[in-house]
Amino acid sequence: MYNLSYNNIVVTTGQNGSFQSVSAAVSFLNNHISSGLYNGESIKIRVMPGTYNDNISLSGLSSSPIPSLTIEGVGDVTINGNGVGNCIGIEGSLTSSTIIPEITLKYLKLTNAQQGIYYKDAAYFDNDNNPTIRLNVVNCTISNCGSLLLSNTSGGGISFQGAGTISNCTIDNNRMGTTTGYNAFSKAGGLYVDNCTNSTVKIFANTIKNNFGCVSGGVALTGTGRIELYDNTFENNEQVGGANGLYCIPANDLAVYEAYQTEVYRNVFITNSISIGGSSVGLSSYYNLIQGLDILPIEFLNNTIVNSTHPNLGTTALAIKDRWFGNDITQSINVANNIFSYTNQGGRVCSLNNGIPSISYNIFHNVSADGFQQSLLTNAGNKVGNPYLDENYVPIWNATTMSPCIDNGCPDMFDDDDTPSDIGAYPATSHTREDYTMPTGGTPKWMSFPVLNR
Repeated sequence: MYNLSYNNIVVTTGQNGSFQSVSAAVSFLNNHISSGLYNGESIKIRVMPGTYNDNISLSGLSSSPIPSLTIEGVGDVTINGNGVGNCIGIEGSLTSSTIIPEITLKYLKLTNAQQGIYYKDAAYFDNDNNPTIRLNVVNCTISNCGSLLLSNTSGGGISFQGAGTISNCTIDNNRMGTTTGYNAFSKAGGLYVDNCTNSTVKIFANTIKNNFGCVSGGVALTGTGRIELYDNTFENNEQVGGANGLYCIPANDLAVYEAYQTEVYRNVFITNSISIGGSSVGLSSYYNLIQGLDILPIEFLNNTIVNSTHPNLGTTALAIKDRWFGNDITQSINVANNIFSYTNQGGRVCSLNNGIPSISYNIFHNVSADGFQQSLLTNAGNKVGNPYLDENYVPIWNATTMSPCIDNGCPDMFDDDDTPSDIGAYPATSHTREDYTMPTGGTPKWMSFPVLNR
């Protein structure tokens, strides 16, 4: 007889009296809850070290009246999807319960499936867009997942359609689609997010690299709900294929389209391979098709894009596509406090559809304007020149060099040390700013400059 403790359900390959797979533990819990013996406790499944050939469905538990479910790897835990289905699949359903299950996946390696994680909330079918589940993916690795062409999916590593968070994960070497083939579901190789709920999706502190997709190699963001993407590192993702039927700009690292409330800040986008052409980031505005939903500007703030230049094609750091309704742009795109730096001449910032982008307090290095006047790159607080970053993309400040990024960002924004904002994803070393008023020819002159902490 298994001695059940809801907070310590153990899965292991080598211990008697425990479950041999996560699916077996989940099946037991579904039956136990259905029997009426469950009293509303939080549930935690601890997975011991090993490789588990498993395709786990949490749809039944996600529709049960449980306050929280955690699946946590203990040590080196790999879920191998055997090249089919999902490593972990979650679909919500509309119920009369007022309990919103909080599902957390921690310290798991998910690999070799058509999708690492497939998650879709039933809020799609709720007129009030209330979430029925919240999913948190924490400290997981999702790698070598995806498919050439697959219907009803959208993301190779993770397809995330609902509320929750993705944090401190590595999303590496996943794919969705082919160089020549595309269908309506082949969107992002690494991560596809469609937030249909009235709750916020937060994606932070992740490494997203070497992924391949049709709309975006790395990440595609869309939906009516709020999405925040911050403190992530993107590296060597690649978009090849197309975006048939979508009003968007396909991009290697990040594509934002049909997104009503999206903020992208403090991310680093790196392309070291000169074989990767195209845009690093594509931002496409949208207009309101649904009454009662507000469209907020797309905010692209304090990011750093550092790319090698394609020897033949050139590359685009950022491409902006404005959607017009009559003579008006229907959603603004704000680009401020960013670094756009290329190793050689040939980088571009593009504006499509004859829009005049809102670009201010950025630094452009080996980057030219495409689709709007070159003079905009030196107006509105923008600068052209070397940002002087160290090997970790932090502004340099030493005895011989002071980066122009320091304290030269938007004057309405401040860093954590209460000094004017630095430009780029990473602020310079903590410092103060000293102000002096000095009389000169009978007229006081005010001076302000940064000073290293003593």
